[in-house]
Parts: sequence; structure tokens; C-alpha cells
Amino acid sequence: GVLERTLCLSQTEKALVISLTWTGKKPVRIMLRPLMPLRPAGELTAEHGAMLQTVTMRKNEVAVQPLLNVPELCFSHQGVFMGSPDWWRKFEYLDDRGRYEDFQEDMWSPGVFELTLTPRKSEYFVAALGQLPKAEPEKIVMESAQKSLATDPGSLDYPALRSLVVASKKFIYGGGKGVFAGFPWLAQWSRDELLALPGLYLAQGDLTSARRSYRRLLAQTKDGLLPRRSGFFKGQWEPCLDASLLLADVGQKIIDAHQSALTQEPEIAAELAAFTKEVLHGITSVFYRVLRGEGDLVSLNNDGLVEIQSELPLTWMDSVINGQVCTPRHGASVEFQAFWVRTCEVLQQLAAAEGLNELAKEAQDSMRAATDSFERFFWCDDTEYPFDCLGFLQNELTTGSGRYSAISAAIRPNALIALALCPRLFNSAQADEILARVEEVLLTEKGLRTLEPQDPQYIGNAGGTIEERRAASHQGSVWPHLLLYYVRARLRRRPEDAAWLGELIGAPMIGGRCLGQVSQIADGDSPHRLRGSPLYAMATVMLLEAFVVDLKQKLPSS
Repeated sequence: GVLERTLCLSQTEKALVISLTWTGKKPVRIMLRPLMPLRPAGELTAEHGAMLQTVTMRKNEVAVQPLLNVPELCFSHQGVFMGSPDWWRKFEYLDDRGRYEDFQEDMWSPGVFELTLTPRKSEYFVAALGQLPKAEPEKIVMESAQKSLATDPGSLDYPALRSLVVASKKFIYGGGKGVFAGFPWLAQWSRDELLALPGLYLAQGDLTSARRSYRRLLAQTKDGLLPRRSGFFKGQWEPCLDASLLLADVGQKIIDAHQSALTQEPEIAAELAAFTKEVLHGITSVFYRVLRGEGDLVSLNNDGLVEIQSELPLTWMDSVINGQVCTPRHGASVEFQAFWVRTCEVLQQLAAAEGLNELAKEAQDSMRAATDSFERFFWCDDTEYPFDCLGFLQNELTTGSGRYSAISAAIRPNALIALALCPRLFNSAQADEILARVEEVLLTEKGLRTLEPQDPQYIGNAGGTIEERRAASHQGSVWPHLLLYYVRARLRRRPEDAAWLGELIGAPMIGGRCLGQVSQIADGDSPHRLRGSPLYAMATVMLLEAFVVDLKQKLPSS
């Protein structure tokens, strides 16, 4: 016979329901032993003497509270429980061997449950936090299944889009209180939540959640900058420059979505007006923070370009090993210029609409200065591709870019990000050159490489120890979320490629480590083995955004 096991994590109760069905001809007995490390995610437990070895037994119920700082754990069963609280030692996480110094863990167990399985009849085992649910296990399973089915948009032109819609819901926690960047290792990051917002909410027609998410991020700004970590993170405050400069673009997308909905929902006009003022206020603080160059993080140089003054990793390529930045990009990075020009563009439009003419003029002047300087200095004739990062030289002149030296002329996807976000920075020939080079050395079926393979610094394998993985993450590893920028830029040049691009967007879901999910990264080298977080929010929802916004695929809810 076959033992069929189904696990259901309730979406309404703090409970896990395990269903066991035996298909053999005779009854069998099965033993279940709960093993509990009882520790924060990302840590490991070693045996200690603080466990309370007390087990409370009631009819078909068992309750334990081994630690006073955690709620009671309750179990419901239809068998026999044999209490034997003790530690089970030296469990090894083989996937962590070589990655981390510690890969062994001890787990505490209250005892063992013995269940008798009758052929073709399901037996249920329930574990709950605090108290057992009153509903029958069968009902909990059915309700959870119905909630999951409710997220399914039904048959669509692209099956991958259907999976992305369902997958996207997994990252929202607390009924919309925040967005997890990924599972199981990633928590809340401002950059990830902001970039996920259009696909997670706007593409699916949820304007209310989009406003709420954006407002929550705005409320966390400090001196015109968003924090690197958002939500419930209580550690040291660190700035996130790129997320701060992206507030304008995302805010404008939310405003545009509301304006499109006004015909059908005229009652949102007042909400739109209030939200627009909040966006204007938020990006004005970002604008002046950069314009005045307060502090030692970022400022405008004499040519109106945004320069990162700090040696800290302040772009999205932010991996660090033992205090050393893996991908140094201080100075004037190519995508930051696009972020700045887009910020000025949105600010000028919103300020003018509010009658703030002086602010609108400041934004327009800054936009023109940055655009003119970008056109003068950022194109590299040798590579026929933009410089990735420029550094200002005060006392000498260099060839190619006048007053600047090329901190990096490496072929990376950052120029593509700039092209997708702010096409005004490039002429038609340059746009075609960027796309051609991306297609030649960066584009793969799983996403875009972060560095061309011919570069001496290229690392094609994103596995190994934690140091090796960090070193590779932006030195060649493939990131699926970057496909959004490629799709957006290519469609502007070749709209007839929409069908092919739709197939390309769905490819990162094939062979994923979790069914229906998109992984964080992949090896730069073929066959591009998937790595990193197996459930990555930014990749999932940015690919969803590409389907809905760029390829004009309709969802029932939008």
C-alpha cells in the first residue's frame, strides 16, 4: 500500500493539519514524534536546561509549554500518546555544510504519538499554537483550500502568469501590513517592497493596498531617505539610496492607476488628491536631500550628476565579505542617474500641477543638467555601451569621458535598468546597442547575468560557502527579476516581439525548487542552476508586472 500525507497550514487559525491516508488492505500503525528546536528563524539550537519537561494530557489532546516566552503548543490526535520529553541531538543540515560554520542542531520532543490507520480512511493530526481550533480538521483543510483557490485567476493565455498571480500572494503578511522579500531567509527590505508594489498590487487592481504599502514606506523615511530594512526590523538604521530615488517612479505609477480608475470609481477622486500631495511631499524631501548633499552619502556634482560619496555598498549590488565590498560602485553609477532624472521629472510635473512653480523649475533645471551631462560623459565608445560607474577627477583630464575616469566600464545590466526606466537618456542607436550587447552576453533563459562572462572578475557558479556565494551574487549570477527591464526596453524598440517575450518571462519558473515559484538567482554558467531564496518576491511580482503592464495581459481582478 501507499501512505498519502497531506499538510495544510490553516489560513485562518494558528494551526497545522496533517492528513494521513493508508491505501493498503490491512490496518497499520504509524508513530509521529514532534521535534521542536523552538528558536528564531536563522538560528540553531543546542541542548540546554531551560526546557520545562511538563506534558499535559487530556482526551485526544496533548499540551506542552517547554519555554515560558512562547505560547502553549497543543496537539489533537485519535491515537495513543506516550510522553517521554527529551532532547534529540546532532541533526545535520547537509545543505548548510560548507556554507556555515554550524550545521548541527539539537531538538526537543515531548514524546511520541501512535496512530492506527484504517485502509482508505483519513486520520488527522493537528498541531496548534495557543489553543486548538474548534472547527473539525476536515473543515479547516477545505476552508484553506478554498482560500487558495480564490487566488487563482483561472485560465490565462500564459500559464506562467496564472502561477505568478497565485505565488505573489504568499509574500503579503498580516493582511497587508508588509511584504516579505523571500523565504526562508529574507525578511523585509525597502527596495524589494517598493519594486514589488506595482506587480503585487497595481497589476492586480488593488489600489487600496498599493496606497497603504507606499504610505507605510514613506512614514519610515529619515532626512529624505528610506531605511534599508523596513517593517518590524529593530536593528541599526541604514539608508537605502536607490529605493529613496525610486519613490517618485512608483508613486507616479500609483497615481496613474488611480487616474485610470476614476471613470469607473469617481468616489476615489478625494483619495487620489490626498495621496498625490503625500507623494509630492515625500519626493520633495528626497530631491532636496540629494540636491543639498547633506551628510556624506550622496550629492550632486558640478555637472548635476548623482555621486555616491560613501564607500558603503549603496546600490543594489551590495554584497559584502568581511567588511569588503564585493562590487565597488561608489561615484556616479549609471542607473542612479536614471533614478535621479525620473525623480526630477515626476517632481516637476506634480509641483507644476499644484502651482509650486519655483519647485517645478528647480526640478526641471536639475533634470536638464543631469540629462545633458549624462549624454556627454556616460557613453563609452570603446565598449559601445554606457560606463557602469564614473569617478570625478579634480586635477587631471582623462580620455574618453573628459573630467571623469571610468571606475568601471564593465558590461552589467545596470545600463539596461536606466534605459527601461528613463529612455530619454539615450538616443535610438544607443538603445539598440545596449539591447544588442545585453542579448549577446547577459541574457539567459533564467534572467540576466550581472556581469559578462568575458570579464576577468566574472564568477559563473553561485554556490559554495557563504563567502563564495556573496562574491558571485553580483559578479555573474543570473537574476530573474531583471527580465522586466529587458522586456520593457525591447518592447519600445520592437513591439512585434511580444509573444516571444511572454515565453521568455515564463522560463524562470521551469525547474524551480518550489512548485510555481521563482528563485532569487541562478548560476551565470549554463545550465543556470537555481540558487538563493527559492521563493523570491521581487522576481515573482516583477515578472507578473511585465506580463500585465508591458505585455497587456488582462487579469480578472484588474
